[in-house]
Amino acid sequence: MKYTKTLVSLIFVLCLIPADAYGCRCAERNLSDYFNDASSVTIGILDSIEEFETYNILHFVLMKNAYKGEGKAGEKHRYHTGKNTASCGVYAEPGWVFVLFASIDDKKNSHVNTCSGSRVLQAGTLSKALGFKNVSAEDVVSQLEELTAQ
Repeated sequence: MKYTKTLVSLIFVLCLIPADAYGCRCAERNLSDYFNDASSVTIGILDSIEEFETYNILHFVLMKNAYKGEGKAGEKHRYHTGKNTASCGVYAEPGWVFVLFASIDDKKNSHVNTCSGSRVLQAGTLSKALGFKNVSAEDVVSQLEELTAQ
């Protein structure tokens, strides 16, 4: 009984010790908002992933000409992303098709994350295609074409 009280007290004290908690949280937005805020908007199929200690580089083959920014169908492009979804990194597997809303840094590197709107459009059996707040996954391409024409 004495050990039980000691153990319960110890667990209680440990719960009071502050600890850092990290996670990615971003509000869902309309497709047009993601489009307007991005430097580059493309659709690509993931070819490969380079893994580093704190980030990944995703290698995509563009499936269509860029809707915004540079890029032609068939070209290979690199996108930096966080190491994991807790850091808002884009989780991807080779062969998955994504819509990519990228920002460009001073070194001309393209960056994507889940808060920028980048998401899977077509995947294997483990992941579901994601639409947007106001656009279903099936209508993303036609909506991007309309935004490009404006």
